[in-house]
Amino acid sequence: MSSPEHKEQIWNLIKDVKVGMLATEDQGDMHARPMHLVQKDYDGTIWFFTRRDAEKVDELKSGRNVCLTFSSTFARLPWSKMRKSRPLPKYWRFLLKNPSL
Repeated sequence: MSSPEHKEQIWNLIKDVKVGMLATEDQGDMHARPMHLVQKDYDGTIWFFTRRDAEKVDELKSGRNVCLTFSSTFARLPWSKMRKSRPLPKYWRFLLKNPSL
């Protein structure tokens, strides 16, 4: 687990970028796509929303590693993180009143 200071440092690097690349693996092929941040702070988890029927959801449900990358000319520091994927909890879909998320 990251320290609060480490989390703050990460958030300060990516909060103004807003768009990161999410890379997933499917049958040995890597797929990367831009994803927009949907949060106002960082607690160790980065949130993106997508449709439940999107191919990337199946790739994320597989529990394989994913890679998030953020890059900015003004931050002068690329940032990436790899970890196991986790699907969006059902209560978030309820709160957003959109079952397709």
